[in-house]
Amino acid sequence: MTFISPKTGLSHNRHEVARKHFPGNILATCIGIASLTAPFIYNWFQTLGIESVPVRIVLIAVLVISVPAMVLYVITLFRAPKIILQKEAKEESEVKTVTAGLEAIKEHELKEEKVIGRLEDVVKENTKDRKLKDEKEEDRWDLLDERLRVQEEAGKRNIELNEEILAQNIKDSKTEHELNEKIAKK
Repeated sequence: MTFISPKTGLSHNRHEVARKHFPGNILATCIGIASLTAPFIYNWFQTLGIESVPVRIVLIAVLVISVPAMVLYVITLFRAPKIILQKEAKEESEVKTVTAGLEAIKEHELKEEKVIGRLEDVVKENTKDRKLKDEKEEDRWDLLDERLRVQEEAGKRNIELNEEILAQNIKDSKTEHELNEKIAKK
């Protein structure tokens, strides 16, 4: 018997699901409980006319094991569609969780890309600003160097002029001193 899930379209075999989800612990408990009825079954087989003790023990073992196993298997077969639906719901929930996680990761990556883009723009802008600032500073230094050179040249000219003036003044004062001496001698 095949069960087709209306949601996913996947086919599931009820017997396979029942076998996979068979409650082994409950079976052990049921066999234990059924074994409590072994003396009554032993007497019942005797009343049915089965006189051989080993045959009665084998039949009791078969009944004590097979009846609970068959009952639990049938119950699990009836539960199989519900188990399949639960399994599909769990898988669908996991798919939604994974999808939501992937979407969150994509959103996070998009945000990171935007931030990276903004940072790249800021870096480019800062680089441009830094280049302009460096160029202005270089121009300023060039102007300052030119001023210093002009001042040095002016200073050298002033020193030369001052030396010439001083030499002229010394020469003039010598000449004046000589004239004064000539005038004083006369």
